[in-house]
Amino acid sequence: MNFGATETPFEPVWERFNDETVIVPHKGLNKDIYFEDKFEYIEHILRTKTHNRGLMILVMPEMADFVGPGGIAGMAERIDKLVERYA
Repeated sequence: MNFGATETPFEPVWERFNDETVIVPHKGLNKDIYFEDKFEYIEHILRTKTHNRGLMILVMPEMADFVGPGGIAGMAERIDKLVERYA
């Protein structure tokens, strides 16, 4: 089930479907995004999940990720640290 975690709250979807189907949240494109950035969105998903089975988090790089500190490798490193923290 692929859905925008900024449009549909992750918690009720996870509670209802986490043992039945693959859950694929992504940061939606709606105008009222309540996560400061992709890292806050990822951390919210990782903090809320109860296990890793069936969870695939989609993360879309933004232009700043290509030119910012560390580039794409820096973004990947930050994500890796979040995943390790909530593994």
